[in-house]
Amino acid sequence: MSSSKKSYPSLLNFDTDNGKQQKESLLNSYVPGMDDEAYEELQKSVSRLLDTEESTTVQKTFLLEKKLFDRLKDRSKGKKKGFETEIMNRAIKIYLDAMDREEEKRNNS
Repeated sequence: MSSSKKSYPSLLNFDTDNGKQQKESLLNSYVPGMDDEAYEELQKSVSRLLDTEESTTVQKTFLLEKKLFDRLKDRSKGKKKGFETEIMNRAIKIYLDAMDREEEKRNNS
Protein backbone atom coordinates (compact mmCIF):
# COMPACT_ATOMS: atom_id res chain seq x y z
CA MET A 1 0.00 0.00 0.00
CA SER A 2 1.08 3.54 -0.67
CA SER A 3 2.65 5.45 2.20
CA SER A 4 0.81 8.62 1.08
CA LYS A 5 -2.47 7.31 2.53
CA LYS A 6 -3.46 8.99 5.77
CA SER A 7 -5.12 7.68 8.92
CA TYR A 8 -8.83 7.12 9.39
CA PRO A 9 -11.01 10.22 8.88
CA SER A 10 -12.66 11.79 11.89
CA LEU A 11 -16.35 11.72 11.01
CA LEU A 12 -17.39 12.44 14.59
CA ASN A 13 -16.22 16.03 14.25
CA PHE A 14 -18.07 16.58 10.98
CA ASP A 15 -18.64 20.24 10.17
CA THR A 16 -21.56 20.55 7.76
CA ASP A 17 -20.10 23.76 6.33
CA ASN A 18 -16.85 22.03 5.48
CA GLY A 19 -17.89 19.29 3.04
CA LYS A 20 -14.76 19.76 0.95
CA GLN A 21 -12.54 18.96 3.91
CA GLN A 22 -14.62 15.85 4.73
CA LYS A 23 -14.39 14.68 1.13
CA GLU A 24 -10.62 15.12 1.08
CA SER A 25 -10.36 13.29 4.39
CA LEU A 26 -12.40 10.36 3.08
CA LEU A 27 -10.52 10.27 -0.22
CA ASN A 28 -7.17 10.16 1.57
CA SER A 29 -8.19 7.64 4.23
CA TYR A 30 -6.18 4.52 4.90
CA VAL A 31 -8.10 1.25 4.58
CA PRO A 32 -6.25 -1.70 6.17
CA GLY A 33 -5.56 -4.63 3.88
CA MET A 34 -6.77 -2.93 0.70
CA ASP A 35 -4.58 -3.08 -2.39
CA ASP A 36 -3.93 0.04 -4.44
CA GLU A 37 -6.32 -0.90 -7.26
CA ALA A 38 -9.24 -1.50 -4.88
CA TYR A 39 -8.31 1.65 -2.99
CA GLU A 40 -8.45 3.73 -6.19
CA GLU A 41 -11.90 2.30 -6.99
CA LEU A 42 -13.06 3.13 -3.47
CA GLN A 43 -11.81 6.71 -3.90
CA LYS A 44 -13.82 7.05 -7.13
CA SER A 45 -16.95 5.69 -5.43
CA VAL A 46 -16.61 8.02 -2.44
CA SER A 47 -16.06 10.97 -4.78
CA ARG A 48 -19.22 10.16 -6.77
CA LEU A 49 -21.26 9.75 -3.57
CA LEU A 50 -20.10 13.07 -2.15
CA ASP A 51 -20.72 14.98 -5.41
CA THR A 52 -24.46 14.83 -4.86
CA GLU A 53 -27.28 17.31 -4.51
CA GLU A 54 -25.76 18.72 -1.31
CA SER A 55 -22.80 20.08 -3.25
CA THR A 56 -24.96 21.83 -5.85
CA THR A 57 -27.91 23.10 -3.83
CA VAL A 58 -28.68 25.25 -0.80
CA GLN A 59 -31.61 24.77 1.54
CA LYS A 60 -33.48 27.99 2.22
CA THR A 61 -36.85 28.71 3.84
CA PHE A 62 -39.30 31.00 2.03
CA LEU A 63 -42.79 32.19 2.80
CA LEU A 64 -45.23 31.17 0.09
CA GLU A 65 -48.77 32.41 -0.38
CA LYS A 66 -51.20 29.78 0.87
CA LYS A 67 -53.11 29.68 -2.43
CA LEU A 68 -49.86 29.07 -4.34
CA PHE A 69 -48.84 26.40 -1.86
CA ASP A 70 -52.20 24.63 -2.24
CA ARG A 71 -51.94 24.73 -6.04
CA LEU A 72 -48.40 23.38 -5.91
CA LYS A 73 -49.43 20.57 -3.56
CA ASP A 74 -52.33 19.64 -5.85
CA ARG A 75 -50.02 19.52 -8.89
CA SER A 76 -47.40 17.45 -7.08
CA LYS A 77 -49.72 14.63 -5.99
CA GLY A 78 -48.50 11.37 -7.50
CA LYS A 79 -45.36 12.96 -8.94
CA LYS A 80 -41.81 11.85 -8.29
CA LYS A 81 -39.89 12.99 -5.22
CA GLY A 82 -38.37 16.41 -5.79
CA PHE A 83 -41.14 17.63 -8.11
CA GLU A 84 -41.88 20.69 -5.96
CA THR A 85 -38.19 21.60 -5.78
CA GLU A 86 -37.92 21.24 -9.55
CA ILE A 87 -40.91 23.56 -10.06
CA MET A 88 -39.49 26.17 -7.67
CA ASN A 89 -36.06 26.08 -9.34
CA ARG A 90 -37.55 26.35 -12.84
CA ALA A 91 -39.87 29.20 -11.88
CA ILE A 92 -37.09 31.19 -10.24
CA LYS A 93 -34.74 30.57 -13.18
CA ILE A 94 -37.38 31.69 -15.72
CA TYR A 95 -38.07 34.84 -13.70
CA LEU A 96 -34.40 35.72 -13.20
CA ASP A 97 -33.57 35.03 -16.87
CA ALA A 98 -36.38 37.38 -17.91
CA MET A 99 -35.09 40.06 -15.53
CA ASP A 100 -31.56 39.65 -16.96
CA ARG A 101 -32.87 40.05 -20.52
CA GLU A 102 -34.77 43.21 -19.57
CA GLU A 103 -31.71 44.64 -17.86
CA GLU A 104 -29.57 43.82 -20.90
CA LYS A 105 -32.08 45.57 -23.19
CA ARG A 106 -32.01 48.70 -21.01
CA ASN A 107 -28.20 48.71 -20.94
CA ASN A 108 -27.98 48.31 -24.75
CA SER A 109 -30.47 51.10 -25.48
